[in-house]
Amino acid sequence: MAYSVCDYRMQTTVPLVEKADITMDGLDNEPLWAVAPRVTRLVNAGTYSPEGADTQVRIAADAEALYLFAEFARIKSSSIPTEVAPRDKMPPTDTLEFFIKPTDDDRQYQFMVDAKGNVTDISFTWRLVDTKVGEGIWNRAVRNVRWNAENLVVKSRDLGDRWTLEMKLPWSDIGAKPPKAGGTMRANICRGDYSGVMHNQTTSWTLQKSAIFSMWPDWGTLVFA
Repeated sequence: MAYSVCDYRMQTTVPLVEKADITMDGLDNEPLWAVAPRVTRLVNAGTYSPEGADTQVRIAADAEALYLFAEFARIKSSSIPTEVAPRDKMPPTDTLEFFIKPTDDDRQYQFMVDAKGNVTDISFTWRLVDTKVGEGIWNRAVRNVRWNAENLVVKSRDLGDRWTLEMKLPWSDIGAKPPKAGGTMRANICRGDYSGVMHNQTTSWTLQKSAIFSMWPDWGTLVFA
């Protein structure tokens, strides 16, 4: 089956199969990754200028989980962690950030993973706190940093001039039912380099007016097919 090329700012097609035969090894050797559209060309918030180092992300799904494979060109000023950190205590470094809103309620989730496989995961909700001139402003988050996706699996690889990440996120961990063909979920894909005194790069798949990447009304759409 052929899948459409993704719109890098607004939506991407997610191949939906009965059972994904994916080995979590940080490599994209499986046939499913060959047909999954690539999200590329992340842009800076506000200016919408392209990122300084190439990022490519592919997403797939089956009845058990959502799968993500990402490949990152190295940022010269960024260092790769040398040690595994405790959960939710990642060192400042080059990081993938994946946000997803899997259901119609307020629940949303954020996953941050680095080249060593260190993970920070958070559940949160955005509250509508200002309705002036008829427009709601989503500017207050209720964050639960103690929440963890208990069955999340990640595998990162440092390949010298680039690093890769493979992730398996079970639907049960985020309280979601397996999607059906034609179904959608809101999501965002970001890359943050937090290794310097100033952020060397904070970019997003979707066009963002500011670096608050966790506001779901500004996210893109995953279309399962």
